[in-house]
Amino acid sequence: MSKKLIFFQKLSFLDNFEETCNLFKNKSIEKKSFFDKLVKKGLYDGTIKVIKSYSLINKSLSLSLGKSSFFDLIFSKEKNLLVCPALAVNAILEVDDCLIFIKRKKEFYSCPGYFDFPAGLVPIRKSILERLENRIEEEVGLSKREIEIKENFNFAILFEKEAFNLFFRVKCKKTKEEVEKLFLDNNKGTSPFLLPRKEIPSFFNKNKKAVFSEILNFI
Repeated sequence: MSKKLIFFQKLSFLDNFEETCNLFKNKSIEKKSFFDKLVKKGLYDGTIKVIKSYSLINKSLSLSLGKSSFFDLIFSKEKNLLVCPALAVNAILEVDDCLIFIKRKKEFYSCPGYFDFPAGLVPIRKSILERLENRIEEEVGLSKREIEIKENFNFAILFEKEAFNLFFRVKCKKTKEEVEKLFLDNNKGTSPFLLPRKEIPSFFNKNKKAVFSEILNFI
C-alpha cells in the first residue's frame, strides 16, 4: 500500500458534501454479495467524509472533502479502482510519561491484529473533534470530561485507497494508576494499553505490526 508523510503548518477544509465519491455504478450481484459479507462480519454502512483532493502550497495544506458510503469505499478498493480516501482522526493520548495504544481485534476490517492509536473515520454528520472524542470513549473508555484535546500535529499520513490520517495531541486528566485500573475493568472488546515513551521505539522494533512508525519521532 502506498504511504505518504505530509508536513504542514496550516490546515484548511473545502467542503462539498453534495458530491458522492467511490461509486461503483454497476449494482451487480457481486457488489450485493460483498456488502452482505461485510454485514456478516459485524460492520455497518454509513456516510463518511472523504478526501477528493488536497494541495500543499507554502506549507499550507488544503483538503477538499466529499462524501462516500463506507461500504462503497471498501468495495472500490477491493476492485482496485481509483478511490477517494476516507478522512481519519487519530489520538496521541498522553498519560503522564506514557501514551495509550490500541491492539485491533483480529476481525477488524483494516489491519487486523495491528497496534494502533485510538482512531476512526469521520461520519458526515460529525465534526473531527466529535469523532475523536467518540473513538477515545469507545476504544479506551475515557469520556470527553476525562480528556483535553490540546492541538493537532502538523503532519498527516496518506494511505492511498484507504485513509487520510490527521493526528491530535490529547491529554488524559486521570492518573496512570487510574487508567491502568480502567483497562483492567475494560469490557469493550478492545485492548488498550499504556506504553512509556522511552519504551516505544524498542516495542515497535520487536513488533513488526508497528503503528505509523515514521511519526514516532515526532510525537
